Amino acid sequence: MNHSVYKNGQICTNSWTIFARNEVDFEQGDHLFDFGDFLALAEQGALPSSAQVRLAVKVNVGDEVEKLGPWLEKLSMIAVDFPAFSDGRGFSSARLLREQLGYKGEIRATGHYILDQISLMQRCGIDSFLLENPHLQAALEKGHLNEVRLYTQPAIGSESKAQNARPWLRKAN
Repeated sequence: MNHSVYKNGQICTNSWTIFARNEVDFEQGDHLFDFGDFLALAEQGALPSSAQVRLAVKVNVGDEVEKLGPWLEKLSMIAVDFPAFSDGRGFSSARLLREQLGYKGEIRATGHYILDQISLMQRCGIDSFLLENPHLQAALEKGHLNEVRLYTQPAIGSESKAQNARPWLRKAN
């Protein structure tokens, strides 16, 4: 099933197709690979160089995102899986990709997350969301996105200023 995506405040169509490394047709299209399959193709030198092909990789919990370092410029999107809304390891993967590895492309949340987590995910560098839950999609269509205005930790790509007598409390501009 091809779910919708929430990106830049809008709901749009998901163009990515999941492939296994042995069923690849690299003539055109948006190809999403599992972490292990992508690394195997990359290490074999089997990644396409055509401008008509975009590549993406799905990172599951426990995958070492640092291993993607040599190929980050070839990736148009990295999907970070959240196996349960209570599992925060996807937040760490997104921060590592943005802050330590300097990834500039799209990072997409997939899996089981809830509406309240979206603004927190955005603070970690995630900029699109696969909408596998119809209730989540309906809430976003109605504009029910919770926003974090006060926080204590830095955000990726965000300007902030200290709040009066509490310099540890930050407010987004």
